[in-house]
Amino acid sequence: MEKEKDKPKTNSGSASSGRRDFLKIGGGLVAGLIIGAAAGWVGKPTEITPPVTETVTQTITQTASATTVAPPPTWPPSVEPASLTVLSSPDCADALKYAADVFTATYPKVSVDVVPLSWEALYPKILQDLQSKTGAYDVFTIDVMTLGSVVAAGSANIDNIRAANPDIVDPNLDLSDFEKGYFQYGSIWAGADYGLPVYPNHMFLYYRKDYFGDPKVQANYKSMTGKDLAPPATWQDCIDVAKFFTKKNNPSSPTQYGIALMFPTTHTMMYNVLNWLGPIRQSPTGVSKYGALDYYYGDFCTSDGKVWFANDDGANAVEMIQALLPYSPDPFGSDYGETVTQFGAGTTAMAPQWSVPYGSWATTLAGGDLEKAKSIIGVSMMPGISDSGQIVQRPVSGGWSMGINGSSKSPRQAYLFAQFATSKTMDKTHWLKFVMPPARTSNWDEESRAALNPDLFDTYKKSLSQLSYRPRITQEPDMERLGNPLWQDIIAGRKPLTDGLKTLADQWQALVDQFKHP
Repeated sequence: MEKEKDKPKTNSGSASSGRRDFLKIGGGLVAGLIIGAAAGWVGKPTEITPPVTETVTQTITQTASATTVAPPPTWPPSVEPASLTVLSSPDCADALKYAADVFTATYPKVSVDVVPLSWEALYPKILQDLQSKTGAYDVFTIDVMTLGSVVAAGSANIDNIRAANPDIVDPNLDLSDFEKGYFQYGSIWAGADYGLPVYPNHMFLYYRKDYFGDPKVQANYKSMTGKDLAPPATWQDCIDVAKFFTKKNNPSSPTQYGIALMFPTTHTMMYNVLNWLGPIRQSPTGVSKYGALDYYYGDFCTSDGKVWFANDDGANAVEMIQALLPYSPDPFGSDYGETVTQFGAGTTAMAPQWSVPYGSWATTLAGGDLEKAKSIIGVSMMPGISDSGQIVQRPVSGGWSMGINGSSKSPRQAYLFAQFATSKTMDKTHWLKFVMPPARTSNWDEESRAALNPDLFDTYKKSLSQLSYRPRITQEPDMERLGNPLWQDIIAGRKPLTDGLKTLADQWQALVDQFKHP
């Protein structure tokens, strides 16, 4: 794997881009910073087995006399020539292009064309071709909450591909190595495997560690609030901190605003509100009211599929958001790209964001010096709520898996590439070169932890067991279409809070009722 040390290509993008366009920037900026930054591998942690369906394994059988041994599989396998087309989200594209280069060196008869598309173009394109069964592309990245839609449209059952083609199943596949919660949520539908995890992701609260650690700033905060300055664990604490770092309220603040918020009428809205609703839904009190979490319905619904937030709990979540709005530069006009720029320019002291922007911030705030960046950019879990004597934090989950077109004319080659791109080696490469967190627990080692910022990696691991989830039912696209503008009207106060939540809940309930739970 000589290419493993090659420096990948970088990308450029506009600050006004939405998340799906802008995400690729951070990976490109940080790629050249990490080369040689980490030490050697350490031992693999104990594996955990996800609740998946039966999988194909390669075994060697022996008789009692040990005279008959089944031959080991031939690896790499022989495959016919093929030209694969891979549809990719922008944040996965660079890593998949890198994987394609390495893959085609092993399988020179197979060409791989990775086509990056923005979220707004990618999802409709995937659904259109799956439904029309033209097989225009072979492999695609699945945003985990769209799993139900792509399965219904015609995504291939990967278990069936493995069963029909045991010769192409990598002896080192090791499905148990994938983080079990993410694998279950992003790949398994009705007990069958429809995706191979590219990378799990969730949101973090980034903060200016240099400001939070400044004794003068700490003393000022103490005198103004009577509290010690620390990364906020609850949204109520976050309101106090955001107010303190807003110059209008505190002329001595080192930043103009406290927090970079994004509530546009785009896909961003659908996931972002769960950072406030999720902790309420999954708190001890919430579970007693709404039941255990169901991965199909997610945190907008009760365990039996009832949209729950048209009540005081939902109103409380919205009011916490509204209390933060004055301390953000442009919460309704900002999307992913704008908030990344705001924090990177030093305009805000905090920013709820995903993993990939860390790379661009290491450049804008620390001049590309990764060691210096560790003292400037702090990372903590998204705030939550206090309930029954405990802090409940539930950052919204995200991430991508790789699916295979059920109408692909080259399913063997398509599977081989998807399997290779999500292998243990490529999984580590995703993180070290492209700031895409590892999906495999064997890559949760000291090399991965030290490569960028230990705070980022430690928070990533801690958060994985404490996430909130979007619905992944087949009606999810329509929930977004109806919900995104209505959520903004509610949060902005253009619709009365109680009436607005009831209207949205009623519209969503009509969609959820159409779903037939597996």
